[in-house]
Amino acid sequence: MNSTKVQYNTRLQKVFWIFRKHRLGLVGLVLTILLVLVAIMAPYIAPYDPYDQDIMKRFTPPVWHEGGSTEHILGTDHVGRDLLSRVIYGARISMSVGIFAVSIAASIGIVLGLLAGHFMGTTDRIISYFIDMMMAFPYVLLAMALVAVFGASFTNVFIVLGITTWPIYARVTRTEVLRIKEMDYVLAARAFGMGRIKIIVSEIFPNLFNSIIVVCTVQTAFVIISESFLSFLGLGVQPPIPSWGGMLSEGRAYMLEMSWLATIPGLAIFFAAIGINLLGDGLRDFFDPYKRKQI
Repeated sequence: MNSTKVQYNTRLQKVFWIFRKHRLGLVGLVLTILLVLVAIMAPYIAPYDPYDQDIMKRFTPPVWHEGGSTEHILGTDHVGRDLLSRVIYGARISMSVGIFAVSIAASIGIVLGLLAGHFMGTTDRIISYFIDMMMAFPYVLLAMALVAVFGASFTNVFIVLGITTWPIYARVTRTEVLRIKEMDYVLAARAFGMGRIKIIVSEIFPNLFNSIIVVCTVQTAFVIISESFLSFLGLGVQPPIPSWGGMLSEGRAYMLEMSWLATIPGLAIFFAAIGINLLGDGLRDFFDPYKRKQI
């Protein structure tokens, strides 16, 4: 028991040591943890209800602008809602869409990639045909068309983003399966008469974990940007639900006079995306033994 605990602590220390040496990965880890904490703690750290309106305080500038007040640190929007509270709750929307959409896409893509890579033949040709067809079609146009057909809502947005981004998972999984299935331990399992499904579940799938984690991390940032883009166009999460893309869309009409209305949610999208992408780069280097030696 003690040896297992010591081994676990040693691995954990190694992870932190590697991330400490990979400075950009560490920055991404910190930004991502902050984003997750803000999303989870939104009801407790937001100074106001994000839906509360006060017309008398509309267009209050941020605290660093002339006329700003510590009562509303980031100012208020066109109907007097506290901008800081809406940015904080917007993190919850973005993270939720990212997690749900990535879960759907990964579930579809990994299963299809495993089937295509392991069974080959007709199965591989059919699945590869659908992968190529989906990746050839402009992703943004497909997402916009599906949202326009099924309606713009929180649920529809993450479902649409999930079913339009699965090909990347399928392609990565298929490539990894083609490599792993030729490994000695898989050939040995096959020689001992282990069934195909059991080989996939017990020998191949566990060794896909590293690649899948990296793809999921990077795709989460991509989905957050996509949700913001759809909300900016009015095809995503609908007002008055606080969404960074929706806030950016509302603020663009006042860009010249009150630039903070669009700048602040835009910076939130930027830091969320860059943080998750840097974390993905760090994880990629951590799982790559050749890169790990160079850190």
